[in-house]
Amino acid sequence: MNVFVTGGTRGVGRAIVEGIASHAGKDAAHIIYLGCRDKAVGAALAAQVGSPAGVSAHVSIVPIVIDVTKRTSVAEAAAQLAADCASIGRPLDALVNNAGVLLERVDRTLSEIIEPTMCVNFDGVCAVTDAILPLLRKGGQVINVSSGAGTRASSALDAATRAELDGASVPALRAAVVRLAEEAAELP
Repeated sequence: MNVFVTGGTRGVGRAIVEGIASHAGKDAAHIIYLGCRDKAVGAALAAQVGSPAGVSAHVSIVPIVIDVTKRTSVAEAAAQLAADCASIGRPLDALVNNAGVLLERVDRTLSEIIEPTMCVNFDGVCAVTDAILPLLRKGGQVINVSSGAGTRASSALDAATRAELDGASVPALRAAVVRLAEEAAELP
């Protein structure tokens, strides 16, 4: 299996990398591409996760520098993945879009975190998926990690708004989500 995990150095992303590494079979080579913003941090984690006795010798963890908010970084990561997949003769089996932020803090208002949150949690997912999709094998998987907040929030929406979101293009969806967030920011 070849899988690319964005935001792979901390929290859920790290747990995903560790889980894949510890459950990889011994019958074939497995490569986990660990998406990280800092190559040294990614390399240190790759060495740490790849060394326990429970991890198969058939598992390689390869740090890939990526900042999902920067198009050039996404393009460079995709180019590196494309070159690596070509050199081993195997496409990616899965993309795990895990990179994300939770910027809510007591000292910050909802209105000031909308755009920075959207840049990472929405635009970043779209940019990475667009760049990596051509590298996935036929039938490969795109897995988007998120919180339950969207599900809880969508249950409070009226049917017309839910229908608008369900049928929206990416730009229309982004605009609708920003509009809803701005409306929520005005509430007490």
